[in-house]
Amino acid sequence: MKKFLLILSSLLILSSTTMAAPITDLNKGESVVGYSYWNSNVEYSGYDLGKSQFNGLYLETAINDKTIVGIESIKGSKNISGISLDTRFTDISLKSKVNENVQLIVGNRTYNTDMSYSGSSASDTTNKLFYGVGVTKDINEKVAAYVSITRCDDANDWQIGTNYKLNENTSLNLNYRYYDVDNLTLKGLGAGLSYTF
Repeated sequence: MKKFLLILSSLLILSSTTMAAPITDLNKGESVVGYSYWNSNVEYSGYDLGKSQFNGLYLETAINDKTIVGIESIKGSKNISGISLDTRFTDISLKSKVNENVQLIVGNRTYNTDMSYSGSSASDTTNKLFYGVGVTKDINEKVAAYVSITRCDDANDWQIGTNYKLNENTSLNLNYRYYDVDNLTLKGLGAGLSYTF
């Protein structure tokens, strides 16, 4: 019973996982659409619960020289000992460019979680405010490095990565993300592809 409660509580906490699109610098009138993937290792109170994968799509638009609005939808799932958890969340964000390298981030995250176990099921929807900062720096004409830190209630999420321009409009993203809340830690490599227009 104790193991079941440990697994159940870790899955419920997993349902509050945060995730943010890579930090990109957009000029007025530019938009970016992208796909993101995160392969995280899940640990709860010292127990290794294995890997969990998250997939997402995002769209951001610079409405003026200082303001970027965006929407992102993420989905992840995890199965442990017959318990199935599907988590989807949607972020609506506003990024304010302090200068060419720094962006302040604020937004609303809507979580939708479905859990099933032995023929029973439960669903939950929650809205939470998130905020943070993103910093980006061009390394050369093709590579930009970035770091982002966001917070949502008692959860911390940071990401460090690079955006590599494959051509004028298309970029490949590689990153490492670390997330923690209470006794739950998710960490691992991520990747993505984006198109700027």
